[in-house]
Amino acid sequence: MAVLQWLSRQVMRLKSVSAFVLFLSSLSLASCGDYDEYYCFDRSESKADTVYSFSFELLPAPVEYEMSFFARFVGGNMDFYTDERIPMDITVISPSGRKYVEKTCFSASLQENGNEFYVGRRDAVSPYRSGVKTDEPGIWTMQVRMSVPHAFMTGLGLWIEKSGGSTNKKDRKI
Repeated sequence: MAVLQWLSRQVMRLKSVSAFVLFLSSLSLASCGDYDEYYCFDRSESKADTVYSFSFELLPAPVEYEMSFFARFVGGNMDFYTDERIPMDITVISPSGRKYVEKTCFSASLQENGNEFYVGRRDAVSPYRSGVKTDEPGIWTMQVRMSVPHAFMTGLGLWIEKSGGSTNKKDRKI
């Protein structure tokens, strides 16, 4: 009988811990859409992995965003890192399922930057879009295919930042 009582108390403790964890998770999910900066990174499975996927939330206009890609390059072929552009095929899917497809390039010019997260000659940041606004808020998905499989990238990251709405930026609506 004592064993059953002890087991019952343990189950009740687990229920309260589970409820607390669920509560914390719901708080963090509720705050996902209200960020000033958002980073996501899709790590490469191998050298041949050149497709990267991202999901992110956008708020409706008048909120504007700056979007950039970032990557870390590795490997002994340092001659590659002097290439200026890597072709990219980008597919963006809206919350309602509309597809937008475009071709652009990742600027592979590597950053010499005082930021502690950058390693000189190996890290690159490439601006993608400035002044992004949407009339369709919600969770968007993006798939990026890099056209250079020998780039020796550890992965590709997407950096989204709320902008101040400056009038000197290109206004691009998606």
